[in-house]
Amino acid sequence: MAHRWSLRSPSPEVTSCGGPLTLFVLQKALFLIVAVLQGRALADILFRWDATHFLRIAEDGYSLPSPARPNSNLAMFPLLPMLTRTLAAITPLNPPQSLIVIAWSGTLLAALGIFVFVRELTDGRVATIAVLLWGAAPHSFVQLLGYTEGAFTATVAWSLWALRRERWLLAGMIAGLGALLRSTGALLAITLAVYAVGLWLLSRRRAIGETSDSRPGWRELLRRLACTTLPGGLALAAVLLHVALRLGSLTGYFDVQRAWGTTLGSPLGTWREIAPYWSSTDPTMTPYTRDIGVILLVALVLVIALIGWGGSSRERWPMTFFTVGLYALTVCTLGYPQSKARFLLPGFGMWVPIAVALARLPTLVIALVIAGATAWSVHVDSGLAVGPWSP
Repeated sequence: MAHRWSLRSPSPEVTSCGGPLTLFVLQKALFLIVAVLQGRALADILFRWDATHFLRIAEDGYSLPSPARPNSNLAMFPLLPMLTRTLAAITPLNPPQSLIVIAWSGTLLAALGIFVFVRELTDGRVATIAVLLWGAAPHSFVQLLGYTEGAFTATVAWSLWALRRERWLLAGMIAGLGALLRSTGALLAITLAVYAVGLWLLSRRRAIGETSDSRPGWRELLRRLACTTLPGGLALAAVLLHVALRLGSLTGYFDVQRAWGTTLGSPLGTWREIAPYWSSTDPTMTPYTRDIGVILLVALVLVIALIGWGGSSRERWPMTFFTVGLYALTVCTLGYPQSKARFLLPGFGMWVPIAVALARLPTLVIALVIAGATAWSVHVDSGLAVGPWSP
């Protein structure tokens, strides 16, 4: 018989999600206030860079590459602009307002999902700290822009939550939404599938010597794999097929990515992209790219800590697998090195071991650490948000 996770009854002080979400909202509001005080209009902060591409898709649809626009918006995945167009059609909101409502809703769902999922792995104190660390992560200001990072992180957190309950189809359907938001939705689907296989093998191994009826059979494995992989696989295939048909090439999506300067490489290639900026004196570019090397090194330490904390625990393993895979993809993808910090945002698991360690400290110390991290994040990110380069 398949193992079912027991649900612990949380203590009253950690039952409500209102407190952590309120703190998270205050954290994000502080960023907006500081950014606006630096002289840019709120709309100018929220609707820049990738947000303009999503808006254009929502309003006019996808466009083919042209001499005037060689960087086609076919590189953008469809769910965010599709939801934006739908909301604008059924409400009085215009497309820009709809985009922000969808993006902010996704970010709130992400914070809630992180809290609920981490709370079940640990407790409410750790979960609250993890949410606030995620909110203070480098380049976390994109959680408020018309970007997909917030919504995609929500699909990661909630699909892992469903996976923990062995609700295979629900986990797969949520991962399918993730595959319509970002290409890394494929990694999420792989995470679900690998865990399904691993749990099936473990159940078979534990059932050795018992009757065959008590062991999960091949049909059960195929059912789990279908539930976890088909939604994400079909969603990703639909995106790739759409681009292929529009461009008349089976490699159309990858051609579009190459036109943007994005290719799959290696960590050494990423280092070669970053290295020239370490000695750069360009005040507009230096903080965007030079500091990414530091961020990637710190993230590597956090990922190693996560492996040590969660690698040996079955219930923590899917989060660890996804986070490690996300980090590997990030450091092996070439192009736009200044964007690597935001690419790591869906890997919220890297903050959990730090949250576990902080939770052992007195509440006042925790508050001071979170306040310091938030102040640093707001200071750095507000400068990036009003700067000339895409995060």
